Parts: sequence; C-alpha cells; structure tokens
Amino acid sequence: MKPSILHFCFGLLMCAGMQHVAHAQTFGGNPARTKWRQVNNDAVKVIYPAGMDSVASRVAAVSLYLQQQQGPASLGQQHKRYSIVLQKDVNYSNAYVMMGPRRSEFFMMPPQNPLELGSMSWTDNLAIHEYRHVQQYNNFNVGLSRFMGGLFGQQGQALANGLSVPDWFFEGDAVWNETVYSGQGRGRLPLFLNAYTALNENRNDFSFMQMRNGSLRKYYPNHYDLGYLLVSYGRQQFGDDVWQKITRDAAAFNTLFYPMQAAVKKHTGKTYQAFVQEAMQDFRQKQQANKINLSPIWITKLNKQAVTDYKYPYPTADGKTVMLKAGYADIPRFVEIDAEGNEQKIAVKDIGYDDYFSYSNGRIVYSALQADTRWGNRDYSIVRLLDVASGEVFDVSGKGRYFSPDIHPNGDQIVAVEHDPIKGSRILIMNTEGAMLDSLQVPSNWFLSHPKFLPQSNEVLVAVREPAGKMGWLLWQPAKRQQQWLLPPAERLLAFPVVQGDTIYYTQSEAGKDALYAIQRSNGMRWQLTAFTTGVYQGFAKSGGVMASYFTADGFRLGQTPVMPATEGIAEDGFKLLYQNQQSGTYTNLSQLSTTQLAGTKYRKLTHPFNFHTWQPEISEAEYTAKLLGNNVLNTVLTELSYTYNNNEKSHTAGANIRYGGWFVQPMIGVKQTFGRDAFYNADTTFQYNQAEAYAGLYLPLNFTKGKMYRSFTASATVNTDNVRWQGIGKGLLRDLNYTFFNTRVTYTSQVQKARQQIYPRFAQALLADYRNMIDGQEAWQLLLSGTLYFPGIGSNHSLVLSGAWQARDTMRQYAYSNAFPFSRGYNSVNFPRMFRLGANYHFPLFYPDWGFGNMLYFQRIRANVFYDYTRVKSLRTGATRPFNTVGSEIYFDTRWWNQLPVSLGVRYSYLLDPEFSGITQPHQWEIVLPVNLF
Repeated sequence: MKPSILHFCFGLLMCAGMQHVAHAQTFGGNPARTKWRQVNNDAVKVIYPAGMDSVASRVAAVSLYLQQQQGPASLGQQHKRYSIVLQKDVNYSNAYVMMGPRRSEFFMMPPQNPLELGSMSWTDNLAIHEYRHVQQYNNFNVGLSRFMGGLFGQQGQALANGLSVPDWFFEGDAVWNETVYSGQGRGRLPLFLNAYTALNENRNDFSFMQMRNGSLRKYYPNHYDLGYLLVSYGRQQFGDDVWQKITRDAAAFNTLFYPMQAAVKKHTGKTYQAFVQEAMQDFRQKQQANKINLSPIWITKLNKQAVTDYKYPYPTADGKTVMLKAGYADIPRFVEIDAEGNEQKIAVKDIGYDDYFSYSNGRIVYSALQADTRWGNRDYSIVRLLDVASGEVFDVSGKGRYFSPDIHPNGDQIVAVEHDPIKGSRILIMNTEGAMLDSLQVPSNWFLSHPKFLPQSNEVLVAVREPAGKMGWLLWQPAKRQQQWLLPPAERLLAFPVVQGDTIYYTQSEAGKDALYAIQRSNGMRWQLTAFTTGVYQGFAKSGGVMASYFTADGFRLGQTPVMPATEGIAEDGFKLLYQNQQSGTYTNLSQLSTTQLAGTKYRKLTHPFNFHTWQPEISEAEYTAKLLGNNVLNTVLTELSYTYNNNEKSHTAGANIRYGGWFVQPMIGVKQTFGRDAFYNADTTFQYNQAEAYAGLYLPLNFTKGKMYRSFTASATVNTDNVRWQGIGKGLLRDLNYTFFNTRVTYTSQVQKARQQIYPRFAQALLADYRNMIDGQEAWQLLLSGTLYFPGIGSNHSLVLSGAWQARDTMRQYAYSNAFPFSRGYNSVNFPRMFRLGANYHFPLFYPDWGFGNMLYFQRIRANVFYDYTRVKSLRTGATRPFNTVGSEIYFDTRWWNQLPVSLGVRYSYLLDPEFSGITQPHQWEIVLPVNLF
C-alpha cells in the first residue's frame, strides 16, 4: 500500500523525536548462555553479565550520587529509575540512553585513543555522561511533552522532546556534566575544543544552519562541540540555573512554534541568533590565549572539494612517509608520500574499531573487526599484517580482543594490548603466525594502549592509564621480567609513540594543547618538539625539523616545522578549563567517590517480556492503524498489537506479532483477524467475509563481516494460514476457504566501506530469494529471485547500479500470493506467470548547497540518477510476451529536517516506451519518491 503524505509527515516527526537513540541497538544480540545479574538503588537498575559486580556497583553509585545533586547543575526535581545494561563483549566504545523502552546500554571497552574522551575511568565516564540523559528525559516530561507521553507512550514523549529541545543541548549538556564532575571530560580536552578553533582559523563565514547540519564537502564540528560551547556560555553569563528554566519552558511547549528559541529569549533577554553569535565570539576570545604563531610547510596537498585526513605518519628507509588517508571522499587507505607531497596508494585498510596502525621496515600492522557470526553484542578484534612490497595481507591472531599492535623492525614479533572488561589489560608478544611468546599482566584497574618495541634496549613501551585518569609511559623488559616507569603517571594524556633510535616521539595533552614531545630512553630527558594552535598528532624528526600530522579545518594534514630548543623541567599543568565557572566548589570530582559493593541478584532473561511502552499511529491512504509496541529491557522480545480500520471496506482488523531473539534461531508468531471485508461480485451483489491469518516460523540473522567487506545473511521459514469465512447471504452460497502455505526467504548483502560523499559503496551486492508454496494439497506456488550490483562510475562519487529480477508462479490461480516483483518504473504493475526485469542506474552528485531556511529544512546535496528499466512478461496459456520499457531520471534531495533528521526525497520522471497493459497510456509519468525507511 502506498504511503500518504500524512503518513510520511508523522514518520518524519517520530524519527525526529527519537534521534537521540543510538543506532547500536542489536535485537537478540547476546549469546543464549549469558548469565545476567542485577543491582538496584533509587536511581538505576544495572543489569550485567556475571563477573562484573564491582563495575555494576560503581555505575549504580555514580548514578545515585548524580541523582541526589539538587544544586546549580540540576535540571529539575523529577526522578524515575532507569535500567542500564552493561555489555562486556562489544569492542566499540559507545553507550546510549533511549525512550521506548526506557533503557540504556553501556559498551564497556574503553577507546585506545585517550585524546578523544580522556583517560579517566571508562565506567565513570559513561555513567556521568549517560545518566545526564536520564535526568534530561526525567525532567523534560512536562507540559505538551507530558501530554504526548500520556497519549502515545514513551516514544511520544521522546518525539515531543526531540521537537522542542535540540540535540545540541542534549549532548552539550552531557559533555558539560563530564567536565564538571570529573578531572577531565571533553570540555577540558584540546582535541574536542580544537574543532571550532580550527574552523575559526580557516573561515568565519559559516551560518548557524551549517553548524547544525554539517556538510558533505566542508568541515563543521558536530552537535556535541556546538552544544558544549552554548551550554557553557549560557551558564557563565546567566547562571547555572538558566538551562533548567529554558529547557522546562521549551519541553512544555510554552511557545508552540520554535519553543527553544522563545525560551532562550525569555530567560536571557537575547534572541536565539544573538545568543549563538555572542557565545561563538566569547569562545573565539577565550581561545586567543592558546594561539601559536607557527605555520607548517604543508606536504600533503589541499583538497577543496572534500575534507581529507592524513594521520599517523611513519618514516621509511628511503625518506618517504607512510600514513593513513581517509576523508569525505576516501575510505581509509594506506599511502606513501614523498617530500613533494606525491602519494602512492599501498592498500585499503580493513574495517576496524579505530584507524590507528603501526609501521616498521616495510610492514604495516593493525587491529581489525571480525564480527561474531550470530550474536551482535559480541565481536572480535584481530591482528592483521600487511607487506607493503607485495600487498599481501594475512591474519596474525585468531579471534580475540587485541588492540594497537606494533611490529618489531626484524619483522618476526608483534606486540599488542589485550583488554577484557572483567580481567583487565595485559601486553602480549606473538610471532607473525600468532603463537604467543610472552605476556605481562598488569593490575586489573590499569588500562593499556599504544605499545611499541624499543629495539635498541629490547624493551616494550606502553601507555598506562590509572583509574583516576593519570597517564605514564611504562617500560617492560621481557628478558629480565621487570618493569619500570620511563615517565611516571601524572595529569596528562599520552598517545601515538614513534621510536627513532634512543628517542621516543609522542603526542601529549595537557595545559590546553596537544603538542609533540620527545623523551630519551637512556637518560629520561624530555622536551617539547613542536606545537600548533589546533594540535599535533604523531610525528618524528626529519632533516632538522619535525614531520607530523596537524589538525586543521581541512582535515589532518602532513606538515613540517622547525624543532623547538630542548629544555628540561616541563611543567605538568594538568587540564585547562575554558569556562572557569565550572571550577566551582559545588561540584565533586567523582573519581574520589567511594563505592559500596552492592549485593547482586539473578536477573531472569524474560523479566517483563512484553513491556508495552508506546502507542504508534499509522495513516496510509484508506487505512488507519494503531499499534501497541513492546520490547523488553534485554532486547530479546519484540511484541506488537495492532488495530486497523479500512475506510473503503469499513472493515476492522486486529493483529498480534511476537518474536524472540534469545536463541540462536529466533522463533516468531503472528495472528490477524479481519471482520467485514467486502468481495465484489457484480453491480448488484457484494459478499462479506471475515478473514483469519496466522503465521509461525523461524528467523536466522548471520553476520560474516571481516576484512574489507561487510557481509550479512538472513534466512527465514514460516508456515502461514489464511482462512475465509463468508457472512450474510454468502454463507449459504459460497464455500469457506482454507489455505496453508510455506514461505522461505533468504537474503545476502555484501559491501565495502563507503565514504561520506559516495552515494553508494563502490562495490556491493544485495541478493534475495523468496519461495512460497501450498502444503495443504492445493496447487499454488511463487518464486522471486532478485539482485542488485553496485559498481564505481566515472567520477569518484558516481555509482553504476545494475539490478535484475525473475518471478515465476503457477497458473491454477487457486490462491494469489502478494506480488513483490520490482516492475519497470512508471507502469502499473501486472502479475503474469513469468516476469523478467533488468535495470540500469547511473547515480551522480549535482550540487552541495549547504543551505537551508527557517531552521526547518536544510539541503546538503542534490543528486541525480538516469535509468533504464526493461521488463518482459509472459503468458503460459497463450505463449504471448509483452515488453515494458522505461527511460527516465530522478532528482534526489539529501536534506536534514529541524537541524537534526537526515531525509532523502526525490522526484522521478519516467518515459514509457511501451503501452500500459490496460487503460490509456500516458507516456510521461511523474512521481514523488518518499523515504520509505521512515515507515
């Protein structure tokens, strides 16, 4: 059934309201054998795998402390307990809080790079940031938002909150919370604050909508960066309670249109535009103190059409530099760059958790993703080795949790860190076949990153994070079974070491800047080599200068600067606060908070299995549907109850569906009962009937992602019944009908990584096989095979897309299956016993407007597609065939609505080369292409 404009608009609003939900949710993602436990207090229920009792108690303690704070940081007095699920087997560093159902998930693997999120306890970091989102949702349940929650359930409140309080406040306020309740937090980290500094250094002609929506061509920081600056400025200028007043008015919709803008004007006396401008000007003035008058000699060339990053430079024996190149127009790849900036591609990097790698003597080593075949909340990080000369890539390790590997110059050993959220970190040395040669287990509350071989001293250097966030360089001497500090832990961040002889070069973050430092192994002498206003990230000495990666608004660039004079006695100034009111004594550094070990109890997987949370209306042409949605906290049971009224037939339909994801193969069942359907017989007679439909089956989702390809496979099999019971005059004239059929469906998708500007991946495949057949003695079957192949076009962002489909069915017509054949565009679809289709599409970008209006609609890209469709149908009774050929074009608008929601809309023109099967042929056909993914 075709979606209506009203249906589209409601879907758009619902998605806008739910935009704070992370996209990392995985239905049925945990292995069936996982044993779950729980701890509870007044703030949260923490649900966790057995063995993580202390981590769960810590999350509960931090959350409860934050709930009890009713001082200047408060957003209100409303409290409602939230459920938090800890995931220990996901290697991505992430977390989210959602409504519908009310739950949060923490992925307990800390990131290797401390410059992005700091080096404080990962548990504390997640709890401080994510519990702020809990407080936001608890206190934004007011006024019209509360009414929407009462009317539509939890997603109704999320919808209203998303339309009234922008995402920049949700995330900026949470980053502010990190900053005041910890010794770090992103508000103290140079890499986070460098975003707008870099933008201001390069250009200052950007608009607010460009800041809010970003670009596919130019660099704009995201809503985290913008939100932190606006939230912090508001508190600095108008008091810590200003956002409680503003967000309460906005969430209540005290002003129906643009409620946030009106609330800002009411409580600050400034228009929204003036407030933003003054906040950005204030930030520019604050950052002037950090300006460093140093201009590198740029080695890599500037790409004005797309942001391009060149990161992690390593010197080669012949004077070149090996780096990782990635950007808006490029998927991650290793390149070799000479002194003039000429680059040569080495190889595409495999899919990974981060983009870090190591290089030594013609070999590159890195960690890569390997998905678990079935369980989406379990994955692996493996070590891969690339020989630059031959281009050969092979696995070093098996499935594990290995990060930041380094290879010895001799090429025979690899060192990596292994981390387990329960057991902690250790250093591993293995040979190139993956056999373990040695290991060092460190205290379980340490976290390790970026190990390096020191070949001159036969040692291993590794960065250590202590629980309070202090970092230092540790030396491990495997032969002597000893360890010692090369640089004892202090209030600093350390990352990206490069070894040259007796000297280690690395990036250090402290005192408001990320600069390049050096330390000598033999005598411990340490000095700063070079610094840059927006940061230096990995480098080495070359020709009396420093070759390094510098952060700019055009991406990370390779450049060279002179070496600063070596000096002893570097001051450790800790982390600098940009907004000094955050230093108030009313805030507590939660690293000092004591934790009481809570008694864990068993948590049953099927606790509150239905957990209905949201009413969701759907309107599509003549049908009006209300759905009651349910989802348990562990995300293993999906439930849906529905009612539909068909205005054309005046019929009523009630339905229910349930699916369980806790087993390897997922069972599912559904029923639907329709009353009062009409069957047209002739001009004088219409029969009425009731129809009962049901299905039961199994669903198997598999993931084979590894190397350079994302791959997935799904298979489902259902037994379906369809029963027709005639009513009224038809009851005595017509025979009731009963059908039972079997439906099997298989899909396979495969694709390479996709850069931001690319419309489609340069190589991808999507295949489908769907077979339905009667199993009750009647004759009815249908088989559909379809596939789509994606290839690169002439331009780097062009795509050639070829598709094909073939459908066959019986001719007995004892039962008519739904017709899903992808017919030629522009025609009214027909259903013949044999149908065949080929399609060719050529997609290419036209413009990148980066323009919008009214803070409502913003255009990021306008792109086109020219296509040709060829369909041929065949009648088995007569043997006649008939073609349906179309040529045409499509214009798509890649937009963002309300500065938050990405939506692609299109207009299609089709010229029909053959007549319609029936009726008058209009060769010129126009259609609006709506984003069906919203429904």
